[in-house]
Amino acid sequence: MALDSRSQSGTPYFYSTRTITKRMRKSIVFISFLFLASIAIAQTAAKRLISPEDIYRMKSVGSPKISPDGTWILYSVSKPDSAKDRNESKLYMISTSGDETIQLTDEKSAGAPAWSPDNKYISFLSKGKAENSPSQIFLMNRKGGEPLQLTEVKGEISGYKWFYDGSKILITMRDPNTADTAKTKIRKPYEIDRYHFKDDNDGYLDNRKTHLYVFDIKTKKLDTLTRGNKNQGGASVS
Repeated sequence: MALDSRSQSGTPYFYSTRTITKRMRKSIVFISFLFLASIAIAQTAAKRLISPEDIYRMKSVGSPKISPDGTWILYSVSKPDSAKDRNESKLYMISTSGDETIQLTDEKSAGAPAWSPDNKYISFLSKGKAENSPSQIFLMNRKGGEPLQLTEVKGEISGYKWFYDGSKILITMRDPNTADTAKTKIRKPYEIDRYHFKDDNDGYLDNRKTHLYVFDIKTKKLDTLTRGNKNQGGASVS
């Protein structure tokens, strides 16, 4: 038995040790509950709704390409650039074992990465060295070094594929932009002859077509495969 205090009449009353132990247990459980509840509230408070600024912190990984020898994976990491109002993409490669990651490009945005058939080089699309140049094909040694601009075309390259012997590249390219808003010497106005004449990303839609070309790595010569008023694309090398 344990003496607790006196009643209003002055008569002392007692609690058993078991009763005190039960009360202590209840107090400990209640304090533990408050502690856990405070942690839960703090964690809930840390969460928030997504805001427009969060978009510029989001990165996306794409265009994975396994090297011909199967030891590396080439891929791109894209992130929105608020100052330039466009996505910027960098190239990386990671060993298939996951032990090593190498950043390949830094200054200029690069996309459409690919391996050369001999496993020695990496190709990609990026803006040419000349001012206002459209995207060109660049080549760089997989072991490092500065990229080399391979093509010098006036059209807009939308895709390319290596020949299996590595001697040539099949290119899908849109005709050069010679409209009045293009930064070229030839000025031609837009001719609007359809209801769907403008897109949010592309702006005014013109009548330029997409054709197929073959680029010779050694001679740097570009041969035209298709021409005319029809679009060609989705070609493969046998």
